[in-house]
Amino acid sequence: MTGQGPEDLRLPEKAILFRTVISTDLPPGRFLSLSQPISVSGVTIRGAGVWHSVVAGFHAHFDCYGGNCEYYDFAVFGDTTRRVDSDTDTAFGGAQSSGVVLDNIWLEHSKTGYWPGSGSDGLVIRNSRLRNLFADGVNLFSGSSNCVIENNHLRNTGDDAIAMWSPGDGGVSSNNVVRHNYVQLPWMANCFGLYGGSDNTIEDNVCADTVQYPGVLLARQFNSHPFTGSTVIQRNTLIRTGGWAYDQPHGAIKLHADQGPIQNVHINDVHLIDSSNSGFHFQGEAFIDTVYIDGAQIDTAGGAAFLLGYGANGAADAANVVVQNAGGVQDEADGAFTILRGSGNVGW
Repeated sequence: MTGQGPEDLRLPEKAILFRTVISTDLPPGRFLSLSQPISVSGVTIRGAGVWHSVVAGFHAHFDCYGGNCEYYDFAVFGDTTRRVDSDTDTAFGGAQSSGVVLDNIWLEHSKTGYWPGSGSDGLVIRNSRLRNLFADGVNLFSGSSNCVIENNHLRNTGDDAIAMWSPGDGGVSSNNVVRHNYVQLPWMANCFGLYGGSDNTIEDNVCADTVQYPGVLLARQFNSHPFTGSTVIQRNTLIRTGGWAYDQPHGAIKLHADQGPIQNVHINDVHLIDSSNSGFHFQGEAFIDTVYIDGAQIDTAGGAAFLLGYGANGAADAANVVVQNAGGVQDEADGAFTILRGSGNVGW
């Protein structure tokens, strides 16, 4: 069955108009959602397995209003053919939902995978496959807090595979953990993108083969709130990341202080393998400081271990950074940005 998905199983199609009431059991079969998104609240929907229970169609889209929705063991296949941000074709979403769980869900061919409403709390997405999307896989948007995204496989997303965005006119996304995920081939943007927020953690993930952008991006962009508390990036492996977009190369891990300063970032024990350009990349005219890199292995990079972009200013501490087959520090900031060398550095 290698290379097949649920659509290849030729399950019987059953045209069903889903409304606000849905059985808690989704039996084997292929169910078409044709007229409107599926709005639910306070229910558990459990399929017969991702190869057996399939919800398909342009409105294969579950909205949880009021919280406490749990989804298990089925596939969701949209029929999105282009990105239109005003359309509602995201596989899962909801307004200010709490207590939402996705476990063993296979979703493809939607605009986004999961886009929670502002102020959502306690979302858990685990053991799932999010593939072939036109925008983000998961975006922890505007005050989405206390969420855990773990043990998932994400591939071929058309924007950040996993993002946390705290827009200035919305809430601060905080205390979220993204861990033990394998991300491949985001064809636009990053594996992991953080745009402001408080006390968020990206740990123990693998990111491979970005096309345009970094493996991990921390940015004050899109009118985001500041980074507060402590942002932790640790024990991640980035393979062939960084790319060329907007007429410039991007590093495997990039901090972009575009619309405001970036502070209080801890990057620990990361492994950067065959980076397309630089390993670490600092950019933006706002100040960057209290950035601590402790433990990094850079194995082959197309550019320098550290790229200090034009206009960057501030400083970052670097200790126990081991570099091979890469340059040292490429300073395009004319001395305005400083790498403060600690102990244990080798090869640069």
